[in-house]
Order: sequence, then C-alpha cells, then structure tokens
Amino acid sequence: MPVVASNQTVGRELRPLLDAPDRLILAGGRPARLAPLPELLAGGQPFVYVRSPGDAEDVVAALDASGACTRREDVGDVQIWHCNEAAAQPAASFDGGIDLVAARLPDQLSDPFYLTLFWHANAPIDADYTVFVHVVDSRGRMIGQWDQTPAAGAAPTSGWTPGRIVVDDYRIDLDRAGAQNPVRVLVGLYDPVTGERLPLAATTLPVTDNAVEVRSYP
Repeated sequence: MPVVASNQTVGRELRPLLDAPDRLILAGGRPARLAPLPELLAGGQPFVYVRSPGDAEDVVAALDASGACTRREDVGDVQIWHCNEAAAQPAASFDGGIDLVAARLPDQLSDPFYLTLFWHANAPIDADYTVFVHVVDSRGRMIGQWDQTPAAGAAPTSGWTPGRIVVDDYRIDLDRAGAQNPVRVLVGLYDPVTGERLPLAATTLPVTDNAVEVRSYP
C-alpha cells in the first residue's frame, strides 16, 4: 500500500527502506496543496501516513478531519496513521495482549545474524517477560540463540504503553558447522521466574512449542 509523508526529510529517509520506492508519496510541499490526499481518501485506497514533527499542518488537519485515519501507533518520534482501514494484522498474538507486529530479517542467513522484532501491547502488561530467538537446523539442533528483556533491557514488557511500537534488535552468533538446511528462526516469550512460555492466541505462521517461525532459510 502507499506510504504518505509530508516532510521531505522524512521522505528521503523512508524511500530506501521500502521494498518498492515508488510506494512513497509526498503530500503538501506548498501551502494549500493537498494532492494526492483527496484522491486517496475519496477512492478508499488504503494507505499509511507517517506523521512527524515539522509536517505541513494543512495536510495533518485534512487527514484528521477526514476521519479515515482512526488507528495511530507511536514509533519513536513519529506516528503511523493507518488510513482507510489500512491496519494490518500482526504476525502473531500472544496471551496477555502482546502482538508481534512484524519481524525484519536478512534475505540470506549470515553470521552474525541480525534481526529486528516489532512489538505492540493492546493493554497494560502486569509482568516482565523475556523474549527468546532460537535459530535451529532441520534436526532441531540449536545453532544460535539469544534471550533478553526487549530492547536489550531498555523496554521491559511491564512498561509498554498500549498503542506504541517497541523496536527490539538482535545480533546472534551462529555455529553453522554441520548444520542441515532448512534453518528456521523461532521467536517467543517466557516468564523468567517459571520458565513457562507465553501461549499463542493467534497467528498465521508455523508454530513450534509456543514459538512462531518468522523465517526459514533453505
């Protein structure tokens, strides 16, 4: 779907991150210029608006007044506005109101292995859970793993604000000697006191023992 911004600096930062750079649409640019927002809104086209400091106020006011951007999520200093019911389903939902919104992984398996998880709370969380990332081969042998409080300890789950995206980065060393393909990347959460994994409530991804498979490398 299109990604709309009205801040040119933000647009320049976003463009290289998109799988198709032409998905980015810059709105505004001069006073009273709203194109192509009226066409997107009138046509029912789902799109995402990246709301950032310094945005054109007429663009923000027009989107706000349209009533089409009802779901808004905080990500750092910006907001993601889902317009025309463009909100996507999370990759996985865990008990307790925790959603794994998405995962960003490399196209090829490499050592060290980097990935980013994006979490979201639907309600206040009354416990601090540990996230685990397991990298396993076809025989189930662990070739890499990392367990941590989200964001390397900086974002415990009990402090998550509902509606705000938590960005959670990982760097994992791999032992690939003798590993048999395919290699799977599994993600989940557990109670560090009991060791019990948080059950999954819903997902379209493959599941192994309350862990979701976010990627498989052939």
